[in-house]
Amino acid sequence: MLKRSYAFKKVEQTEKEPYKLKDIEQKLYHLTYFLKKNKWNETKMFLSLHDSTLKVHQFYLGFKNFMYGKYEACLNNLKDCSIPAFSFYILLLKADCYYELNYDDTEILDAYQRTIDAATDEIQKKIIRDRVKYLRYKDE
Repeated sequence: MLKRSYAFKKVEQTEKEPYKLKDIEQKLYHLTYFLKKNKWNETKMFLSLHDSTLKVHQFYLGFKNFMYGKYEACLNNLKDCSIPAFSFYILLLKADCYYELNYDDTEILDAYQRTIDAATDEIQKKIIRDRVKYLRYKDE
């Protein structure tokens, strides 16, 4: 099984009302925290109180759908999602959805290559290299 590891710099809850934060990356850390800790009520509240007119809302919904195992819904959310600060995360979620939906290995590897090209640090690159290594050797 492909080990899931998300390339977020930190995952902790520091704000009581994270949906009010202006910084979309800080908001993402909070959403990640809620999802990883299975805090479904907090996740639901975050998404309902967050400004759904913002472009980033589709990314948040896609991430939630991915964590719920709704990979087609995730891809649908991310279809037109273009947020420069989240390029790596968007590409990573898409590639992981392709893997979970059993796309052709070549297509999955191409998606991971686009993801590694968008990586901003060595930790992110290592995460992708590990996924690619797993794909290449999973059947041996």
